[in-house]
Amino acid sequence: MDSPFASKAFADQNRVTFPSLSDIGGKIIREYGTYNEYGKFNTKIPGTRRATCLIDTLGAEQRARLTTKAGPLRTILANGE
Repeated sequence: MDSPFASKAFADQNRVTFPSLSDIGGKIIREYGTYNEYGKFNTKIPGTRRATCLIDTLGAEQRARLTTKAGPLRTILANGE
């Protein structure tokens, strides 16, 4: 649900050279089952469970991983997780 600006900052920080998805409306996270609401200040805030999905050039999911915390993307890719 990050903005294109946030996605670009993440890509720059992690030296990502492939395209990333910016899902402001949350359509994709709902389709992938990672949508989550967090309670804060007696309000439900929409968000997503952390996930890494690798999609091939034909649009097929090749690898997916749900995580409980952020980790270096290059580690995920290098370990084949």
